[in-house]
This record gives sequence, C-alpha cells and structure tokens, in this order.
Amino acid sequence: MAQVDRNLRTMGSELKAAKALGTDYGKSIDGLKSKKDILSRSVEAANIKLTETRKIYDDMVEGGKASEAQLERQAKKVNDAQANYNRLKTELGEVDKALKVQSSSWTQYGEKMESAGKKMQSVGKGMSDVGGTLTKNVSLPVAAMATAAFKAAVDFESAFAGVRKTVDGTEAEFAILSSGIREMAKEIPAAATEIALVAENAGQLGIQKEAILGFTRTMVDLGVATNMSSDEAATSLARLANITEMNQQDFDRLGSSVVELGNNFATTEREIVDMALRLAGAGAQVGMSEADILALATALSSVGIEAEMGGSALSRVMVEMQVATSTGFSKVQELSKKTGLSLRDLQMMASHNGKEFGKLAESLGMTKKEMNALVNAGVDLEGFSKIAGMTGEEFKKAFEQDAIGALGAFIEGLANAEEAGESAINMLQEMGITEIRLRDSLLRAGGASELFANAVKLSSEAWDENNALTKEAEERYKTTASQLVILWNNVKELGITMGGVLIPVAQEAMDKFKPLIQTFAEMDKEQHKTILTMGLLAASIG
Repeated sequence: MAQVDRNLRTMGSELKAAKALGTDYGKSIDGLKSKKDILSRSVEAANIKLTETRKIYDDMVEGGKASEAQLERQAKKVNDAQANYNRLKTELGEVDKALKVQSSSWTQYGEKMESAGKKMQSVGKGMSDVGGTLTKNVSLPVAAMATAAFKAAVDFESAFAGVRKTVDGTEAEFAILSSGIREMAKEIPAAATEIALVAENAGQLGIQKEAILGFTRTMVDLGVATNMSSDEAATSLARLANITEMNQQDFDRLGSSVVELGNNFATTEREIVDMALRLAGAGAQVGMSEADILALATALSSVGIEAEMGGSALSRVMVEMQVATSTGFSKVQELSKKTGLSLRDLQMMASHNGKEFGKLAESLGMTKKEMNALVNAGVDLEGFSKIAGMTGEEFKKAFEQDAIGALGAFIEGLANAEEAGESAINMLQEMGITEIRLRDSLLRAGGASELFANAVKLSSEAWDENNALTKEAEERYKTTASQLVILWNNVKELGITMGGVLIPVAQEAMDKFKPLIQTFAEMDKEQHKTILTMGLLAASIG
C-alpha cells in the first residue's frame, strides 16, 4: 500500500509537470498522449489501492474484532480511494476523447490547412492533379511491384514442387523446408529456386528429411568454394555417403575435409571426390573412415593417378590385405610346420603338381581349395608385411587396428625399396602382382608416400574442426558480386512473401473468370464487337 501511495504521488507530480507546459501543449497530440499515459498508470494504481483498501475493510468486518471507530476510519479510506479512482477515470476518459478528436485525420488536415494559410481555391486547384500524380507515382509502381512479387512467388512455388515430388513429408515438414530454403537464400549468393533444386536432388538421392537442409547448405557452399557445381557435389557425396553408410548429419564435415585437402595438395576437389568414389567400397570394407578415404584419394590424385585405374588398383590391394590379415596367422604357420615346406613351395606345388597338392591337403583334413586359399593368404601376408617392414603378425595387427596406417606403411615400403637394396617391381613380382596397370598404379602410389601421411593428418583435422568449408565459402561470400546477389535474394524474398498473398487471390479470380470466358466464347461476333467497344469506352473514361 505504501508503494502504491508513492507511485500515485509520483504520477501526480508527472501530471502537474505536463500541465505546466502550457495550454497549447495540453491540447496537442503529444501532450494528450503524455497525459493519457500518466492517467492510465494512475488509474491502475488507484484501482489497486481501492481493491486492497476494500479487502482490509471486509477482513475487519468478517473478523469481528475491530471496534466501531476502526471500522469507520477504514470505511472512510475506502470511500476516499473510490472517489480518487472515479476522478482519475473520468479525467482519463476526457483525455482519451480529446485525443481521438485531435487524432482525427480531418482535424489534423484542418490544422495543417489553417497553419499553412491555404485557401480552398488553391486546394481545389491542387486536387485537379491528384489523379495523374497517383497514377504515375503510386498506381503504376504498385502494379509493377505486384507483378514482380507474383512472379517471384510463382517461380519459387514451381521450384519447391520438385522438393515435394522427391521428399515424403507432412505439410508441417514441408513448411520447415520451405522456410529453411528461403532463409538460406538471404545468407548466400544462390537464389531460393536454385537452392530448392539442390534440395530436390537431395530427396532423390535418398537424403533423410532431417538432413536435407544441412546437406543442401553444404552442397551450395561446395558449389561456390570448389571447382564442383552444387548438383555435381550433391550427387557424388551422397553416393559416397551411401557406400560408406556415413551418418547423414556429417556432410558438412565431409565437405570440410574435401576443401582442406583441395587447398593444400596438387589436385582439385573434383579429382579427390572422383577417386574417393572408386576407393569407398573397399575402404569402408576394411574399416577406413570417410576422412581416411578422402586422404588416400588425395595422395593418389596428387601424383597424377587417374581415378578409374588407381581406384581399382588400390581397392584390389585393400581387399587382398583384408583377406590376408583375416586368415588365422597361426593356421598358416601351422600348415608350413606340418608339411615342412615354405608357403612359397606350397604355392609352387599347387601351381605345378595339383594332384600331389590335393593329396597333401586331404592328409591334413582340408580340401584342395581350402588349403590353396590358406597358402595364398599366407603368401600375400608375407609380401605385404615384408614391403611394409614388419613381421606377418605385426602387419596383421596393424591392419586390423588401423587399416589406413598399414596401407601407408605398405606404400612407404614401395617408395623406400631401393634404399633397402630391393626393387619395388621385384617385390610386387614376388607377390604375384604382375598385371601392368595394377603394378604401375602401385609404383606411382609409392611416389605419394610423403604426401600420404600429411593428407591423413589434414583430412582428420578438417573433419574434427569442421570449419574449412565454412571459412572458404565465407571468403567467397564477402565479394561485392556475392553481396549484390545476396541483396537481390533478400528483395526476392520480400517478393515471395508478398506474392504468396497474391497467389490465392489470383487462383480465386481465375475460378470466377472461367464461366465469364466460357460465356464470351459462346457469343456471336456482333456481341463480341459491342463488348469490346464498351470496354474501350470505359478505359477512355477511366
């Protein structure tokens, strides 16, 4: 109650100060608004005081312990509070009424006319030009703006229809996608219709609804920041993700690794992605991450290895490594120990004396095919481990724990073969790798050994930090050309919003005009002529 009293006194002082500014101010719109604000707050405070004062009186009566004198004093407080509330409310009503009068457009117009000292004759003369001025400066620009807005909305509606075609969603989900695409266009130099096309491709490529907006933004950024178009990036990276079964929330990380590698090695983002697609199947099979596959693709493409040849060659080697290391190493050693022959001798026996090899396999409780597979896996493991500078057991363990690291050791071994007094060609020959294209790819891969470790490191860091693509795209978006496109996208967004209101109106109008068009079509030529003449006359009068 004390606080309410203080507030009332304060507002009373404010009201006195407003009145002290003079009669003219008190009658002006600003003065009346100021008084209305003060009185509104005063009425609210007086109402609180009245309510609380009355509640105290009611409690005293109900309690039955208050004396007659106490009840009289409290009743007087209630009456005073009621009178003050009524006075303030009446005054507020008068101010509100005066404010409405002063706010009237006719009142304001009259005051402006009076203060300017204009006569009705001059006003009448000025009115003669109003129609032409409005037509030139208002009607025609508004019509042009409405036409442009309608077109922007129709274009986006058509583009988004493609998203509806490829994405299975509810109206609420489509509303989120539509809003997200339009907001994206306000931030990046790509039109909402172009972004919608990428989103449409995303749905066609099997991207989940929850990941479509993130996927679309990443692909548009790649289209700006790399030598790939947005559509090309979308198709290639979606396929890569499908092959490796990548989490669809990680497309931005995938894009960051591609950009970082493309910026730091003698290759392009397109070449990296093309090679990665060739390696993805085998790479995922042996446990490589997406960042590892991109790193391997970068190292190979940096030394001029073509995706078709190099990807197939390395994929075959990775599969053979997996077969060799997944075969029990102890079984291979046991086989050699039982037969008293080396794995090379057993391999030679299988090639030149199949019957003896078959008998030997049968004596060991195996088929000829089973023992041949075991021998070949053991020979391959020996070859891989020898080139990598490890024992068979070490290479098996290394490959199982870090496939990309084991492959790197193998490639480095090929590169350092001459230093070890060996020929890389002879090493591959011993392993039975004699096909010219396969051997050539592996020898050239050896030339990428120094790049390999750096590529793996950079790719993993870019994947974890997840900002390389964003930084690259932001630099491109800062250019004047990009900023102008973004500005125009914001103008188009305004048009799409306005046009969205016009489209239902246009559809309703078309529905209403169809019967009129049909009726006109059924009339004879004389009726057509009469209607057109009346239309021209109406246009002339207008």
